[in-house]
Amino acid sequence: MRAIVGVVLVGLIAWCGYWVWGARAKSAAVEAWFEARRAEGWQADHAGISVRGFPSRFDTVIDAPLLADPETGLLFSAPEMRLVMLAYRPTHVIALLPETWRIATPQDKIDVTSPDLRASLVLAPGLALEAERITIAGTQLRLAAQSGWQVAAPELSLAAERQAGEGDAQYRIGLAAEDIRLDPAPRSLRDGLPDSLGALRLDMDAAFDRPWDRRALEDARPQPRLLDIRLARASWGALELAATGEMEIDARGTPDGDLTLQARNWRAMLALAAEAGALPEVLVDQIAGGLGLLAGLSGNPDRLELPLRFDDGQTRLGPITLGPAPRIRLR
Repeated sequence: MRAIVGVVLVGLIAWCGYWVWGARAKSAAVEAWFEARRAEGWQADHAGISVRGFPSRFDTVIDAPLLADPETGLLFSAPEMRLVMLAYRPTHVIALLPETWRIATPQDKIDVTSPDLRASLVLAPGLALEAERITIAGTQLRLAAQSGWQVAAPELSLAAERQAGEGDAQYRIGLAAEDIRLDPAPRSLRDGLPDSLGALRLDMDAAFDRPWDRRALEDARPQPRLLDIRLARASWGALELAATGEMEIDARGTPDGDLTLQARNWRAMLALAAEAGALPEVLVDQIAGGLGLLAGLSGNPDRLELPLRFDDGQTRLGPITLGPAPRIRLR
């Protein structure tokens, strides 16, 4: 009996020592990461770092983090950020954000609000911290920009999972959201459309030039090399827009492949695009006339299918060259 008690005591002491060592190591690692960002020219500040959660977790609490990347102009700030992991499973990290935090771009400042927004990150063993699975989910999400616009959704989920046996940098990506509300709503919505998008869905595979790991934040983002879009769909009352396709992307970000767009009640979409400023109003009638001819070929004038082809740096619709192909690059 004494031997058993002795073994238990030794185990408890060893575990306590491991937790203290791990807590200090994590605090030092986070501080070193902030220092490295400052050395690269970032603004990287915080009001303190602490580690809690004894005995089963390492909860790293960063008070008042502020990160600004001078290359992209992006800024993140929050009253607090928590990085939670089980002491016996260090490759699974959960990032917990406060109810309100801020992101900023060179064009605008956006306050993000959600009572339970969190990100779950499962990492491969090793110092590179390669992402195996990423999940971001939250409810009652609201984005409020300083310029005046707001977007709200009762629920949002985004997931990416690394695909085994498909190369070391291919991921399956899914996105789901419903009842997305815009404020102020475009005038067209007040003329018969509901005040929220019914659904937003995405299911695709994306292959990158290297895995998503710690360098994605410290250095440069991995760049897409292949996109296989099984389905991208958005519905808004009687309006529906869907896309499928597959394309390769070269080192300059130029796609080569096919993308098929399907639109229901596409004339109302043109009106929305014109009202939003994405399409000059003087061109609406001209574009509507051309698209109407294409829609008529399908037998349903309210449904439009556009098989787009990207090659030689151009976007083509059948034999017609529409213009330069878009550049697909992550900053």
